[in-house]
Amino acid sequence: MKYSNEIFFLVFALVLWGLLFGSRFILKSNKAGQSEKLWLTALTLTATSFTLFALASSISLFLLTLANTCFVASFIYFGLFCRSLNVPVPKYVNILVLAGLLAFAVLFEYLRQNGLFIQRVGLISLIGATCFVWELKELRHIKGIGSTQLRFLVGTIAIELVLTIARILALYIDGGIAIPNLYQEGVTSASLRWAWLGISILSYVAVLGYWLEKLSFENMQVARENQKITELLKDKERLIYGLMK
Repeated sequence: MKYSNEIFFLVFALVLWGLLFGSRFILKSNKAGQSEKLWLTALTLTATSFTLFALASSISLFLLTLANTCFVASFIYFGLFCRSLNVPVPKYVNILVLAGLLAFAVLFEYLRQNGLFIQRVGLISLIGATCFVWELKELRHIKGIGSTQLRFLVGTIAIELVLTIARILALYIDGGIAIPNLYQEGVTSASLRWAWLGISILSYVAVLGYWLEKLSFENMQVARENQKITELLKDKERLIYGLMK
C-alpha cells in the first residue's frame, strides 16, 4: 500500500493525542509538579513528531527535520522525567536542551539534503539508545521501586533499547545505503521501527498508569486521615458530653 507508513504514523499520532487528552486530570491537578509536566511535554512532542511524519511526504520533506527534532526532544524530556523521580531537575537544563535541539535540527537538515538515510537513522538511534540507557539508570535508582507500573516501564524501555539496536542492524542488511527516506525503508527494518514505536506508546501508558496508581494511593491516604479525624471528633464529643453529664 502506497501510503501505509503515513497511515501508521497517523494512527499512532491519534493514539498519543487521545492519551494526552485522557491525561487532563494531571493538567487540572493543583499538585501537578515537575515530573508530571516533563512527562506531558515528552508525550506532546512524540504525538507532534508522529503527526509530522504522517504529513511530511504530502506537504514537504523538510517536515522530517521538524519531526525528528521533536522525536529526539521527546527522548530527552522522557529522560528528564525519569530523573525528576529521583531529584529535581534544574531550570537551566531547559536552555541547554533547546540549544542542543537547535544544533541537532541544523545537523539533521544537512544530512537530509547531503547525507544518507542510514546516517540519519544512525544518529537518531545513537541518541535514542543513549537516552534509554539513561532512563533505565534513573529508574533503577528509585528507592523501593514498588510500583507495578514503574516496573513495567523498565521492561518497555529495555525492549525499546533492544529494538533500536536491532533496527539499525536490519537497515544495513536491507541495503540502507540505497534507501532515500523512511517511506522507502525495507520490510524488516520498517517492522522493527513499528514495533519500537508501538512499545514507546506502551511506555507512556505505563507512566499514565503510574499517575493513576499514585493518585489512588493518595486518595486512600486522605480517606484514612479523614476517618481518623472523624473518630477523634466523635471521641471529643463523647468526652464533652460525659463532662457535661
